[in-house]
Amino acid sequence: MDIVLEIPRVFSGFKNSISCSKISQSPAELAPVIHYFEKNYIDLVDSEDENCSRVIPKYPPSYWNLRKRIQKGLSWSNNSLEAWHKSLSKDVESHPDVNKLAKHLKNEQHLTDVLIEQINSGIVYPRGKSEIKKDNEIMSLFSVNFDNIFQ
Repeated sequence: MDIVLEIPRVFSGFKNSISCSKISQSPAELAPVIHYFEKNYIDLVDSEDENCSRVIPKYPPSYWNLRKRIQKGLSWSNNSLEAWHKSLSKDVESHPDVNKLAKHLKNEQHLTDVLIEQINSGIVYPRGKSEIKKDNEIMSLFSVNFDNIFQ
């Protein structure tokens, strides 16, 4: 859920989701996991600082929060990159010589050029029903009032 909260509200959303769920009643073994997420992905209040300043996490919400990407209709996963890599690894052996790799990359560039021409000429490839359904479910999270959800 924190991936769709506005970045300034991620901290409070994380705290609310922990305090209002079964996580708060879970075994003490879960505390290090929660602390890990707070330290690395959310932000902590520095317990040694008398001003209670926040510690900037290793991976702040601006790195992983997808709200703006989703709102703009941009890709929010790296599935297409993983699919390309799988295709490359199937087509090119583990340690190809330079000529084989260059030939493969040249063919790949040709296919990309053809695809760009098709897009520029107005050809649109429809998205699958399951992809559209998933996008609609994610977009519906934007209409949820997260202020009241944990009460």
